[in-house]
Amino acid sequence: MIEVHSIFRQFTPRQVAWITITAAILFVAALQSILLRREIPETWEERTRRESIRILGDIASTNDLQRSVGNAGAVLTLTNGSWIVIRVVLQFEPEREVAIARDSEGRWFEGQQKLTGALTWYRAYKAAKRAPPGQTIVTVPECAVLDKMESSSNLVEAEAAFRRALRFLSFSGPTKR
Repeated sequence: MIEVHSIFRQFTPRQVAWITITAAILFVAALQSILLRREIPETWEERTRRESIRILGDIASTNDLQRSVGNAGAVLTLTNGSWIVIRVVLQFEPEREVAIARDSEGRWFEGQQKLTGALTWYRAYKAAKRAPPGQTIVTVPECAVLDKMESSSNLVEAEAAFRRALRFLSFSGPTKR
């Protein structure tokens, strides 16, 4: 007959079985958490930021610019042919926004304040400026800043306004493949 260790003498065989099963379950759970190390799921913002960087990083020509702006972004074309593309993705309920920008020289920027559709207004504003005289032009304050940026003769001027007025900060984007 098997002799039970002195610690277990106070328990019935049924209690010892339950203790053993519980210990085994806890051991397997601990081992699984150590071995699998499940990642915390990405948040909407992280996923959208990563996707925006991928899309803007894939721009190969000026034909790709307009397609890359998302549902509320814009393309700013400077007088010297340089450009800044701003991809803004909005989600409502809960209201969230991710704004990532890239310029024609490969520099990257991220918005620090919500634009809440201001760039959509700017696209309408630009279209209205090309319309016949006498048409009412609706605008928001950001339109003046964006208009000034587009009339800049170089990216340095435009990006200074971009950072100051729209609160975009530089970051190091993806490395070239």
